[in-house]
Amino acid sequence: MATGKEFIAYLQDCLRYVDGLSYRAMFGEYAMYAHDVVIGLVCDQTVFVKVTPGTSVLLDGRAGTGQPYPGAKPWFMLTEDELLDEPLMRQLVAVLLRDLPVKKARPRKTAKPTRPARAAKPAASKPRRRR
Repeated sequence: MATGKEFIAYLQDCLRYVDGLSYRAMFGEYAMYAHDVVIGLVCDQTVFVKVTPGTSVLLDGRAGTGQPYPGAKPWFMLTEDELLDEPLMRQLVAVLLRDLPVKKARPRKTAKPTRPARAAKPAASKPRRRR
């Protein structure tokens, strides 16, 4: 079942105390961002956060793991109890921001210099051969 806008609104309400969170629709599901860094995915109305050294310490034995999409590495799956635990979620977002790389700015493509237009070739005076 695809994640709906209602579930994203519910997540925004649950996590309203965490600064810098945003969600973007991607491939029918959602990516969760904190200060422009992808920290999780929302797939099939389940919140998945990346497994990092910090999240492993924080969530090991507390949250289950699963795949947000077929072929993905395991991610931690957060339950409603964990989403409603304000101190845990603040700490989790801080740990993810510390552990995950900041998105690098891509250099802008510069326009290629244009070449002067070539002069039109004169029509060939030789008749074409038939095969």
